[in-house]
Amino acid sequence: TGCLYLQSSDRLDWYSNELLILAQELADRMLPAFDTPTGLPIPKINLRHSTFGIKDNETCTACAGTLFLEFAALTRYTGNSTYESRARAALDYLYKQRVPSSDLPGSVINVNNGKWVRKDSSVG
Repeated sequence: TGCLYLQSSDRLDWYSNELLILAQELADRMLPAFDTPTGLPIPKINLRHSTFGIKDNETCTACAGTLFLEFAALTRYTGNSTYESRARAALDYLYKQRVPSSDLPGSVINVNNGKWVRKDSSVG
């Protein structure tokens, strides 16, 4: 993501933050995915229309949590805190929902009610 934005002193003469603009447009289209009762993003979204299917209510832990990295970086580059705050809320929710018997997150969670569909955890 470091190549998305270059400060004026480091900027190439021909580059005008086109990648950053595209990244922000993509993130804006993805934000409606976080509009769930839990704040966890739905797993599939139509990026052309920012719409999603009603059946898509289960997501894997990695899919719900990994957006924090990209959205936090985008917040740093754009100054728009919405990206990081929405992704951070999802990550915090996952942490609070850890499975009591293992104190780890499960592998699949329902984005509407926050219940684990699969309580198992693994590496890789």
